[in-house]
Amino acid sequence: MKAQRLGKLEQQRQSLERDFRDALVEALKECAGGRWGLFERNKGLHPAHLETRYLPESVARVDDLGEQVAQARVSLGYTELPELVRLRELRRAAHAGNALGEPRQAQVWLDEIAKGSDLIASPEGRGGAVALSEHNPKD
Repeated sequence: MKAQRLGKLEQQRQSLERDFRDALVEALKECAGGRWGLFERNKGLHPAHLETRYLPESVARVDDLGEQVAQARVSLGYTELPELVRLRELRRAAHAGNALGEPRQAQVWLDEIAKGSDLIASPEGRGGAVALSEHNPKD
């Protein structure tokens, strides 16, 4: 790829990741406030057309941006975004009867972000982890 095109794709990726993280925090706050749907714990309990209709807008935004981020990272040869991996793992996890509910799970993640323990790897996936707050460079 030409350097100019590569630079443009890199800027787009960074912008998408910032938007995704902002949307994720918004969805986590909404979920922690009692709105279920982010971790798909009740998925499959209602007909698909009703699930789509009642899916929180913040969750739909996270899903949409997550797909865009994943595509951008693949096109640049980067590994998956750690936050996306974690969200997918939490959605796929078996839900025992005594597992944390979605609001409590969201609050745990928000608490980790607030403490700065939510570390992310460098975009290339080669280490060099930085705190979430340090990852958003000003353009």
